[in-house]
Amino acid sequence: MIQKNDKAAGKMKQLLTAGNDINTHAFDTYSIEQAKLKGKLSIQTDPDNSKIKYATIRRKCSVEWRIFAAQKGLYELRFGYRIPPSDRMLRLNINGRQSKLAFTYRNTWYECRRDTILKKGNNIITLWYDEQPVGISYLKVSRKTIHVKPNLTPKMNAFYTCMPGDVFIKIENRNHKLLSIHCEGEKVPYKAEEYKYLEDTEILKIPKRFLKKLKPGEKEFQFAFSRSIAEEFQLNIISQSEPAPLTIIVFDVIHGNSTLFVMPTGKIIMVDSGEESVARKILIPFLDRHGIKKIDQYILSHFHPDHDGAIDDIIKKYKIKSVKTNRDFKTGEVFELEGTCWKILNSFLENEPDENTNSLSFKLEYKGFIYTDGGDLYGHTMQSIMKKFPKDIKAHVYNADHHFHGSTDAGYLIKTDPYLFLVSGEYHVYQRTYMDAFKDNTLHALKRGKGRFIDDLLTCEVGHIVLRVYGKDQWSYETYKDRYKAEIPYLL
Repeated sequence: MIQKNDKAAGKMKQLLTAGNDINTHAFDTYSIEQAKLKGKLSIQTDPDNSKIKYATIRRKCSVEWRIFAAQKGLYELRFGYRIPPSDRMLRLNINGRQSKLAFTYRNTWYECRRDTILKKGNNIITLWYDEQPVGISYLKVSRKTIHVKPNLTPKMNAFYTCMPGDVFIKIENRNHKLLSIHCEGEKVPYKAEEYKYLEDTEILKIPKRFLKKLKPGEKEFQFAFSRSIAEEFQLNIISQSEPAPLTIIVFDVIHGNSTLFVMPTGKIIMVDSGEESVARKILIPFLDRHGIKKIDQYILSHFHPDHDGAIDDIIKKYKIKSVKTNRDFKTGEVFELEGTCWKILNSFLENEPDENTNSLSFKLEYKGFIYTDGGDLYGHTMQSIMKKFPKDIKAHVYNADHHFHGSTDAGYLIKTDPYLFLVSGEYHVYQRTYMDAFKDNTLHALKRGKGRFIDDLLTCEVGHIVLRVYGKDQWSYETYKDRYKAEIPYLL
């Protein structure tokens, strides 16, 4: 539980500052002229700045640098780039390790960063064409190895003794080795598997047989790493489950969005329902499993297939009498809804043809706690919201705009300054905005500024995400990894 002026608050502050080890490094710069160009590539001069040379990586083309590292370790890479008004990707190959690199649209030359492990001696770093052309000017490599602390996700969770399950934690090792885990002086057993979507990352499973032995209360798990201070994970062992005044469930719908609100009045509101196949395989079974026979209101953020799945069947099956869409709200509208206050940050525009730009974005407030849903907005719409409603941006929890899949605005995200970012998406977000505009830029800025950030949770990794809200300084979050069979005790 995140609480004000108590021991938990102090621990949360430790969690908050634990990852704020932003390094400032000296870099070696490798120009495009020092690279080996493959395919029909030529070096061009920027017409606006004759000092900038670049090559546009096109189909069947690549750019390759040979980099010497004095020692094996973690290094920071920065690629200088410029692209037309759209997000783009390139394939990245580092010593044979394949991944993709996302480039977020900027109206000038910009840098895309990535931390990676280089071997001692010569290293080959190659950028290959993927889907669309990208202009590349240079590669910067940190002159020395960098020190970035390991990262745990999630950093807190709940374990219910009445419905025990294994606990899963993603560990970004960042060139550190996990040595052991301890809780209350006892060594914790675990099983680790490689996580293929991020370099030097594992998924750990702590078995329920160990967790069942722990007494109720908040437990601290100490993760000991080589060359780093211990990292903490908090687990609340709960023997008796009771519903919170406001419960928000962000479903793992693979790709798309669906959120269920159990309101302070007891009424139930659903916002979106993912894709049709997912609604039938995940949402409807979840509702039935938890004995939910009636939904009081359905709100559709916009008319896209990853948001309006099985809408007609859901309306009929759960006897929904109130159905609203983005066309039924006005931007700036404020209203009370079942014990909470809502403000519409974005809605349908008559002359706007793009449905994502028309998607519903809203702020929900309950006793000072603020939850914001970013809809499927793009960066330019977020800039507009900042101008219209500068005092309504900050939130405790931010449900990511467009699944961090399309363009976003780092300035907006930084101003949101949440404790928790929620991302409803599948693994390919690692090849999109999530890595460049968010993880490699926004989070660095938030940590550098010592903001409130604690966690960013991907539904494809943690499953359903549940927020239990009592007020501004009293709320918690927990995750349910099995999207098909998850049971939430206090909803049964």
